Amino acid sequence: MTQLNCRILLVDDYPAHRLLLRRILEEAGADVRTAEHGGVAVSLVFAAEGTERPYDLVITDLDMPVMGGNTMLVALRRLGYQGPVIAMSAYDGGDIAQLCLEKGFDAFVEKTFASERLVPAVSRVLKARRGRGGEEDADEPESPGTPPRR
Repeated sequence: MTQLNCRILLVDDYPAHRLLLRRILEEAGADVRTAEHGGVAVSLVFAAEGTERPYDLVITDLDMPVMGGNTMLVALRRLGYQGPVIAMSAYDGGDIAQLCLEKGFDAFVEKTFASERLVPAVSRVLKARRGRGGEEDADEPESPGTPPRR
């Protein structure tokens, strides 16, 4: 199994989803903090910037009260955050993965397949952002839910 050595902010409005996804990521070696909506996430990201432990990556649900994932991404980028952001949703409306990439997310993972695809997606995105070429390891198959980034 892929081992993650990173700090992740996980944003989801459902406590049960946060708990499950946090466990999946922590079992893979990530240091995970959580937020219940995008407004809290924006505050946490910028509070951590300039410290010894900024977030390496943000994973967000798309549909949340107060501030959803799309609005959060826009706010983060306008405020200068350049780190990777992965979108998640329980809905697969067919083109949702492509739409997320077009909006500026680094990847999309369906919550239905999170236990299988989340850790490999995080690993790929971090490798690409860290300048390792984004090449996939043999044990990290391409997620069918995420089309190639253009």
